[in-house]
Amino acid sequence: MTLLSQFRVVIEERAFQVTLSQVGVIDINLFRVLTSAQGASASLGTGPQAVAVNLLQVLVSQAPHMTHKFSPHAKSFYLNSFSRPLPGGLVALSGFFQSVRPVLNQFIVNVDTTTAAFYPAVSLQDLAMQFINTRTPRDLHMRCQDSRELERLRRFLFKVAVRIDMPGKRRDAKRYITKLVPRAGYFTFEKGGTMITVKDHYAEAYNLALKDPELFGVQFGGDAVFPAELCIVVPGQRYKRKLDPEQTRKFLEASVRKPGLRLEEITTAVKGSVLEYRRSPYMLDAGVTVDPTPLEIQARELPPVPVAYGNNLTETPNGGAWNVMRKKFINPATIKAWGVVSFDHGRNAIQEVPQFVSKLFANMQNLEIVFTCPPPGHPDFVLDQGNQADVQGSLDRAGMKAVARLPKLQGVDKNGRPSQEMQKPDFMLVILPEHAPELRKATKWWGDVLRGIPTQCVRHGKYNNQKRQDQYCNNVALKINTKTRGVNFVPVSLMKNQLPDTMVVGCDVSHPGPGVRNRPSIASVVSSWHHTQSQYAVFLDCLAPRQEIIESLAPMMVEAVKFYAGRVGALPKTILLYRDGVSEGEYAQVEEGEIRELRKALANTFNTNFRLVFIVVGKRHHVRFFPKDASQGDHLGNCRPGLVVDKDIVHSSLPDFYLQSHGGLIGTSRPSHYVVLQNDAQWSADQLQSISYELCHVYAAATRSVSIPAPVYYADRACTRAAFQFAQDAGVPDYESSTNDDDSFDIEAWRRALKQSSIPHRMYFV
Repeated sequence: MTLLSQFRVVIEERAFQVTLSQVGVIDINLFRVLTSAQGASASLGTGPQAVAVNLLQVLVSQAPHMTHKFSPHAKSFYLNSFSRPLPGGLVALSGFFQSVRPVLNQFIVNVDTTTAAFYPAVSLQDLAMQFINTRTPRDLHMRCQDSRELERLRRFLFKVAVRIDMPGKRRDAKRYITKLVPRAGYFTFEKGGTMITVKDHYAEAYNLALKDPELFGVQFGGDAVFPAELCIVVPGQRYKRKLDPEQTRKFLEASVRKPGLRLEEITTAVKGSVLEYRRSPYMLDAGVTVDPTPLEIQARELPPVPVAYGNNLTETPNGGAWNVMRKKFINPATIKAWGVVSFDHGRNAIQEVPQFVSKLFANMQNLEIVFTCPPPGHPDFVLDQGNQADVQGSLDRAGMKAVARLPKLQGVDKNGRPSQEMQKPDFMLVILPEHAPELRKATKWWGDVLRGIPTQCVRHGKYNNQKRQDQYCNNVALKINTKTRGVNFVPVSLMKNQLPDTMVVGCDVSHPGPGVRNRPSIASVVSSWHHTQSQYAVFLDCLAPRQEIIESLAPMMVEAVKFYAGRVGALPKTILLYRDGVSEGEYAQVEEGEIRELRKALANTFNTNFRLVFIVVGKRHHVRFFPKDASQGDHLGNCRPGLVVDKDIVHSSLPDFYLQSHGGLIGTSRPSHYVVLQNDAQWSADQLQSISYELCHVYAAATRSVSIPAPVYYADRACTRAAFQFAQDAGVPDYESSTNDDDSFDIEAWRRALKQSSIPHRMYFV
């Protein structure tokens, strides 16, 4: 390391000694290599090529990030002029994302609009009042006397940076909140050998009378207590926890933009003063220029994928959607027993629930689901009022009544003696109040793990909405048929066994919230076991918090292959695996870890070599496509479903493509990015694109193509459902309510607590 210079700077009356040292030299020939057919993949690692790309990234983003006071290392910055309030004291700020990428023969800058939730730069007292939803400091104090309310506020403010602001004094350095103290003005501590209150300390030391000594105060990791009324929230702090439903609704209103408006905002920022490409001193000094004209690329549209229903009917999607009305399921389920338990004790539920159940039953019959049990309204039909304090008991009692008329199953007990066992309901319909997450969690634990009975939950506000009840009943019927061994529809091409002897797999990893270190990440493998690729089994595991590489992928896949062989009667010859959640910098880890270990485990277990096709699917990116003219777009102005881009902006050395497989419902559609890491089957690019597009049409819970292949979507859903599959008496915190206060983590304890579903092949997660 070579010392270049040292100098002194003064910022806000504080002096700093700055040392500049040379840590490396970037060979400008690397830029040529990076845009060659051999070099782009090198930018994905951490070597000199990646450093060269990072240099360009810093040059391009430095000026706007300095202007708007965001880190030059971040890829996004946000503007206070694009601010919208959110419930609970937050604000939604919009801004711009920038990323420099090497492609064949050139570098491109990916620019997009972006929106995120932030803590507002207001006084801490005002923020607390907005969060607690009070109008006056007195109301805030009264609410914070409740220890549960104060704890809820503490979690909201944990690690939020503030500065102490007192009249006539320079603002202090930012500090991070760790604890809250009630009635901070009357908190006592030792000063000069005597005890003194915080209120008296500020009067004595600073001649400052606290306006609201009854309000809470904050601590920053030490014992000192600072009154909330003196704290100012530091600007530019993102809120990284999960938004509640109302916040999410308002956030979408603030962030969604139709394609035309989005493109206009981007081009205005590029050509104007927001991104400062034309006058950035850093770019001018380096001789770097950016063409402000949007890049025109070559693309093509895959033809719509016809979908097969029962009675030999097919439908060609229009705009990526089709209709289940007046159709029959291609393989309707047979229901021998089912029942209803209502935990909705609302005023009108006694009339609304039976009406809904009868309507749902009629819709299921219209779709040709076969019922060999009494219908709703029959004296033997089970429709019980559930006890919210005893979910398990309520469901057990209703389930036993539902199967009472069925003959018992003949079997043999563990001692070899004849035994009889009651059959199980094919599914249970559970009616929930509008907001009942704990009831839903208890219901899913009962069905998915404890009893092995599929459950379908519906909630107040949905089931009793008369305006859309017919459509809602059909949507519920899609899920029930899937969970009870039925098949709703299948792309015609897959009906013709286009993927013979192929097991299709989706893999995903879900993570706990940012900063949470005492909850595991959850990995899921969802694998097909039918030639139409419409039936899937699920396997789960725990990983260390925020770990992306699935170290247990190999043993999970061994179980998946065994399950496939047990159902089909033969091993698959080809495994088509879609892997979600992997960033570009992790491709090498996936190849060296997951893929290598997977090949080894399969070969050792089954003594055969499978043809492996391993594709990474990415949807967390900022590439957007806009039709050149209105005739090329849909009614919203998005590109039509089936758009494929495999030139101009793809990797120069990795086989990859973008596929926009779905029709947009709101805003600008986001294509998915597919990177092929292994292709033992030697399928062509056209085949890979067509197969991926067709698999976007087998998502059982929607009559429209989805944005990623269905098995990847299922893997994501399975990860989400796994939060309900942790045993409550296993010695680990509740998965959904664990916080980041305690860093202790025992992966084996979490693995013991995670229970695999009793019905892994019944698609219980749909």
